Amino acid sequence: MEVAKATRRKMTCILSIDGGGIRGVIPATILLFFEQQLQILDGPDVRIADYFDVIAGTSTGGIIGGILSAPNEKGRPLFKAEDIMKFYTEEGPKIFARRGVPLITQLVGPKHDGDVLENILDKNLKDLKMKDTLSDLLIPTFDIKLMQPAYFSTSEAQHDESKNAYVRDVLRGTSAAPTYFAPHIFNTTTSSGQTRAFNLVDGGVGINNPAHLSIAHTLYNRVKGEGGEVSTAIDIEGYRNLLVLSLGTGKVVKSYNASDAANWGILSWVLKDGQVPVMDIVSECSADVVDYNLSVLFSILQRPENYLRIQAFGISKEVQTLDNVASDNIQKLRDIGEKLLDMPVTNVNVESGDTFVERGLGTNKEALIRFAKELSKEYRARLSIQ
Repeated sequence: MEVAKATRRKMTCILSIDGGGIRGVIPATILLFFEQQLQILDGPDVRIADYFDVIAGTSTGGIIGGILSAPNEKGRPLFKAEDIMKFYTEEGPKIFARRGVPLITQLVGPKHDGDVLENILDKNLKDLKMKDTLSDLLIPTFDIKLMQPAYFSTSEAQHDESKNAYVRDVLRGTSAAPTYFAPHIFNTTTSSGQTRAFNLVDGGVGINNPAHLSIAHTLYNRVKGEGGEVSTAIDIEGYRNLLVLSLGTGKVVKSYNASDAANWGILSWVLKDGQVPVMDIVSECSADVVDYNLSVLFSILQRPENYLRIQAFGISKEVQTLDNVASDNIQKLRDIGEKLLDMPVTNVNVESGDTFVERGLGTNKEALIRFAKELSKEYRARLSIQ
C-alpha cells in the first residue's frame, strides 16, 4: 500500500480476522460487502488493503489476510475480496479432503493432507515474502519446539531477516490446527547466514482472535527506536487514534456438560462426536476474552465507535465443523454471513454468555457503512498530503 508507506496519518486502521477453518466463509462474506462500500466511496479500483495499516489473521483468518495483502507486479492488490470466496468454494474441498477412513485416520494422524494446502498457497502466493506484503500482515502461530508463540509481521520482517519467511510457509503454519493438519516445519536464514528453524502449529491454540495482538503490535511499532528499543511513551491518544474492525467466524451452539466431561479420558477430549472439544473450548475462550477486553478498553477511552466486532452468535452444530466443505454447507455459511449483515450490532456478556444488542448502533450493515466512511476520510486525507 504505497499511500500507507508514504505518510503517517492521524488514525491507525486495523483489520482482524479470527480462525475457524471453512467458517472463514462468514468473514469473507462480510468483506465482500465491505469492499463494495469502499468502492462506492472511492472508486472501483480501491481494495481493502488500501485502507488498513495492519491486517491480522489467525489460521483461516491469516489466509484471508495473506490474500488481501498480496501485491501484483504493479504494487497493487493482486486479489479482490470476491476472490476470497472463490478460494473457499474452489479450493476448500481440496484442502479439507479426508485422508482414509475418518475415525482411524484421526487416531493415527491428521485428518487432512497438509501438502495439498501448501501447494494451493504456493500457487496463489508463489515466492511472496513477509516483508513485501501491502498492509502490515500480522500472523500468530505457536512453535511447539520452543513451546512459545511465534509472531510474524511485515514490519518485523523488514528489519529481521530471520522472520522474513515466505508468506505461504507462515500461513501453512498458522493453519496447522492439531488433529486437522500436521505441524509445519521450515527454516529461514538470518542476515549473517545462520539458519533459524520453526516448528509451527495453529495460532488458534492461544490467539484465535488476534485483535488485541494487532493493537499491541501497532502501539509498540509507534514507540520503538531504530534498534528496537522503546524510545518514547505512548499517551492515551495513541489508543484513541485506533480504528479496529474485528471479524469472527461464528460462535457455536454446541457446548459440553461438566457432568459428562467428568468421565472423559484423553480420547474424548480430543475427539467427541466428530468434534475436538479441547480445540473448541480454547478457541471460544480466546475469541470472547479478547472481544470483552477490547470492548471495555474502547469504552474507557470513550471511543466505543472505533471498535467494531462482527460475530455470528449461535451457529448450529451442522455448520460449526471446521472442515465441512460440502457445497450445501458452504452455501449455509454464506447465508449466515448475509443474514449477519442485517442483524443488529451485538456483543456478548462473558459472565452470563448471553448476547445483547448494542442499542442505537443499528445493523451490522449500517455499522460497516459508517466504518467505511471513517476509513475513506483517512484514505483521502493521506492522498491529499502526498
